[in-house]
Amino acid sequence: MRARSRPSDSARDKRVRVALDQEDASRGADRHLRRDLLLVSLLTLAALGLRLWGIAWGLPNSERMCSYHPDEGVNLINGVLDRGVLRPHLDIGFYNYGSLYFLLWQAAGAVNSAYGIIGLPPASAPNAPLTESLASLTLVGRIVSVILGAATVFVVAWKARRIGGMRSALLAGTMQTVAPLAVIHSRFATVDSTATLLTALTLYASLVLLRVKRASVAIVAGTLAGLAAATRYNAVLVVLSAVTAAFLARGLDHRQTASAGLRLAALVGVGCIVGFLIGCPGAVLNWDRFTADLAFEASKSAQGMGLLFQGTGNGFVYHWLSSLRLGLGLPLLLLVTAAAVVALKRREPEYIVLLVFAAAYYGMMGAAKVRFMRYMLPLLPALFVCTAVIIASTGSRLRSLWSKGGLVVACCGALVWAAGIAVAFSVCMTQPDARDLALSHLRAKLHRGDSIAFATTPWYWTPPMLSEFTAPVPGTVRRKMILDSASEYRLRLPGEDREWDPAVLEAPLPEAVVISDLESQDAVRVKHPAAMAFLERLAQRYRVTEFGSRPTLFGISVVGDGYLPVDMLYVCPIVRVYQLQDGRHEHP
Repeated sequence: MRARSRPSDSARDKRVRVALDQEDASRGADRHLRRDLLLVSLLTLAALGLRLWGIAWGLPNSERMCSYHPDEGVNLINGVLDRGVLRPHLDIGFYNYGSLYFLLWQAAGAVNSAYGIIGLPPASAPNAPLTESLASLTLVGRIVSVILGAATVFVVAWKARRIGGMRSALLAGTMQTVAPLAVIHSRFATVDSTATLLTALTLYASLVLLRVKRASVAIVAGTLAGLAAATRYNAVLVVLSAVTAAFLARGLDHRQTASAGLRLAALVGVGCIVGFLIGCPGAVLNWDRFTADLAFEASKSAQGMGLLFQGTGNGFVYHWLSSLRLGLGLPLLLLVTAAAVVALKRREPEYIVLLVFAAAYYGMMGAAKVRFMRYMLPLLPALFVCTAVIIASTGSRLRSLWSKGGLVVACCGALVWAAGIAVAFSVCMTQPDARDLALSHLRAKLHRGDSIAFATTPWYWTPPMLSEFTAPVPGTVRRKMILDSASEYRLRLPGEDREWDPAVLEAPLPEAVVISDLESQDAVRVKHPAAMAFLERLAQRYRVTEFGSRPTLFGISVVGDGYLPVDMLYVCPIVRVYQLQDGRHEHP
């Protein structure tokens, strides 16, 4: 009987050992998961801190109605406030963008009003902080962007971990953390940071759909794509990644039928529609306004914006040489480009899912006539995940220590250079703005009643002699507001709908002329005849004082002295104050 019991005892012992091994493996996996969560969370906190640095740049104050960012005032007045008052409303009546970010901003503003977290004074009462002043609400909108921008780092890192492990996660997360484009534009109360996070989440859900072929995952991926589109319309292209994942999921499992792939893709589409309507209910509540604003944006994208991007050549080349080169730093851009080429050659399902969106989105942006740098922001999660996984896998295959060392040096150098640009711009955003310095100079050098001329209708680019200079209204309306306002100086504005109007330089000559390179950069670049003639006349009779400079790190310019994309130039313009050469108007 004992001999017969031995096999049973042996089998029982084997089962016990297997169970113990599985328990140990589970505990080890839990430890690794906790460790990975901790590391990625620390990286996310670092990203949050970097993005909070300089967040108070150019906020509204007693001298300017709105901030120095041209979109923030428009977004706040039209997308968040209801007839000038902060209150919840689903139909915002402003659909140049999807409304999801503005609804989040409304909610954050309501929380701030309820708990009194942020209180900054309005322009009319500089000593009376209010939670609902334009300055407070602008800062609240920026904080929403900062938080979502930092959250994007977590999503990017976790997405890379899913494909390539923890090394890939830390590398991709670090890229998203220090990329100057992501750092700078996460500080503004605009839709870009929110759209980028939702794009990253959609891509993550699409990667899950590749391996977990469930209807619920397809619906989640589609809904996230719809929410991304409800923030920035062109982000709807990320739904292509989810649809691609639905069909590739069938290819990975030959037991799946063609109809199963179609069913998953259809669920993605349904989820996308539902997500869009959740995030942008105005598409139903106010169809006429929604379609009118959408048509306006489409027309603007096709026609351009005057001199702003005129003569910038091929859009695909422009975004690579300007938007991405300056937004990432050339070393990191070269790494990203090389990795994208390798990923295309490998044709692995994960790379296909990521790059199908990147290719479609870059194609749309490259074909457009409006080429803001911030339009590249939604591309970064896909590109950084691909780059990190390619680099990590390449490093593991290299046998030579010299080759591995070279790869490490290249990665570290690219990240350090990108971080240097981000830090330089962050420092710039904490220092006195060129417009404020020029304003102080004008007040010190001119007498009451002296005349000041402007080449274009004053706006965010101009030292705010009046708070109306930053009013979020069309130029013709703002011009009338300025002319109707009392000023201690005689302000000479160009004629209605005119720029570089020589009439402002007619006798008697103005005591000062103020020009920012935010208004002159493109005119000079294309050698606009009226602008060149205007500047030539100034050179003959006026001496110039410059305020501001390009961001530097250890005394080295990180972006050079040449052309900068306008939405990078927002925070570092050079303002030139021209004064008559006789100097008779200086105070003794």
